[in-house]
Amino acid sequence: MTVQNSDDVLKCVEDLVDAAKQKAVNGVDITVNKVFRFASKLVIDFDNSKRKNPELTEVPFTAADEKDPFNSYWDLGPGSYMVAYGQKVTIPLDCVGVILPRSTLMAGGVYLASALWDSGYSGYGRGLFLATNPHGIRLYNKARIGQIILLKTAKKLAKGYDGTYQNEKKR
Repeated sequence: MTVQNSDDVLKCVEDLVDAAKQKAVNGVDITVNKVFRFASKLVIDFDNSKRKNPELTEVPFTAADEKDPFNSYWDLGPGSYMVAYGQKVTIPLDCVGVILPRSTLMAGGVYLASALWDSGYSGYGRGLFLATNPHGIRLYNKARIGQIILLKTAKKLAKGYDGTYQNEKKR
């Protein structure tokens, strides 16, 4: 696999806040759109016949600014959260996607975890946001929290991902 250049990744990402700021050297920065807490347990098994995703409850802004949404923020304590991304991503049939945390998050004791984004997936997606800093984090609306990169596969698929998360809507 080879890493696609950021211009190729830009073609696969919609709803950018500011393309010039979100374009990185090897990928595109992804922003936070909403934050959720886990409200129930995950149930997972081998064939997904018993699978049940946990219920999520939205975390309201700690301070909301209706005139300038960039000034709205969440003050989050240590713990696990689910974040909804603000960009729609469509993975080409000859690539897979990976979202990695921006280094500033890790320097502040926060980690963003993401599963592999399969060839053919299209949607807004979500990530696990782990705040380990004992003092918490102030997370501003539309903050750039991760970077998506595309890895070129050896072969283009005839048919891509067609699972539960296909065409995830913006939350």
